[in-house]
Amino acid sequence: MKQKTSATPYPAVTCRTPAPAASLDLAVSTGICGPQKGGYCSRVEGRVALAGALLEPVHAERRKKVGLLDDDLKWIMDKGREAADLDRRQRVELAGQKQGMTERLENRDRVDEEAEGLRNRIPAVILNLAADPTTKALAGWLQAAAFDRLRVRIVPASGETGATADATRDVVDRRDRLSIAQSISQFVQSLLEPERAPIVDALARRDMGRDRLKALSADAQALVEALGGKEGLTPADATRAEAAAVAAQKERWDACRRMIRAAVRGNDALQKLWTAC
Repeated sequence: MKQKTSATPYPAVTCRTPAPAASLDLAVSTGICGPQKGGYCSRVEGRVALAGALLEPVHAERRKKVGLLDDDLKWIMDKGREAADLDRRQRVELAGQKQGMTERLENRDRVDEEAEGLRNRIPAVILNLAADPTTKALAGWLQAAAFDRLRVRIVPASGETGATADATRDVVDRRDRLSIAQSISQFVQSLLEPERAPIVDALARRDMGRDRLKALSADAQALVEALGGKEGLTPADATRAEAAAVAAQKERWDACRRMIRAAVRGNDALQKLWTAC
């Protein structure tokens, strides 16, 4: 039985002992760091708050009594703040990626809708062009190009062959999103060539003129460039640095944990901060 996984981009966070370097590299390369395992969380923030409180002059005797150095606490604070800054930067990067994906999806829907409208008109345009001896060759070209680029097969209803038959449209599925967008862009660009003006005129009579075709070609090309062969989120640049900062803070915290616990004993405010660590 396959293990069910969550699709939520930011699952619940828990702080754990940092992974060895090799494991950390693997975690970063697979995109599971940052807001997920090994990243900034409430405990990292809590340690910053407690270290800052213990550094106040009023607690100098407490620090000295248990053996805590100012450098220990400053390290815990600095690495925690560094991790917080990197976490914010990473979330901005991921938000930008998500926004880009949303825009690509909206553009994809627009391209699909317009391309479907073009496909729907092609059989009738082919028949119109085939009826005129001066444009019959263009009808043959359009029938071949429509299948090659838009995967539209013209199926004669009467069983006849050729562009003069009473044709209907049969779409042959093409699953690859990038290939679909490329094909649409290339097909519409070829329609807009000067020698194929009669085809554009025939489409314009059916409310799909040159401007609308140009817009479809531009949208399809923009979709090709946006997809770049992939549609998923990629790990943000700050992921590795954030995980390293959290690991460095945790290492010093673990080394000083017993001294810190002893330092907060007997002070309600410090003990309350301790519970968040």
